[in-house]
Amino acid sequence: TQIATITDQRQLTIPISFFYKKMFQAGEKVVIEALDDGIKITPAVTLVRKLAGSVAIPDRFLGLTIGQLKEKAIKEYFVSGEE
Repeated sequence: TQIATITDQRQLTIPISFFYKKMFQAGEKVVIEALDDGIKITPAVTLVRKLAGSVAIPDRFLGLTIGQLKEKAIKEYFVSGEE
């Protein structure tokens, strides 16, 4: 347990021991959850990992790599019909 200060700009500095113990990264996105007796700060990637697999992958995407998915999305949504 440590004490931290919230600045007048509503910023909170995470003590370095917690920062490294919980493997946060500078610039990382976090999820902040309001609890009855405080707040909970969780790396956003943890939420993504927790939810991974909970949404079915459409058949048309099965077997494609991330690169192939990206190229498919670019062609479908950002490239005009002209070639």
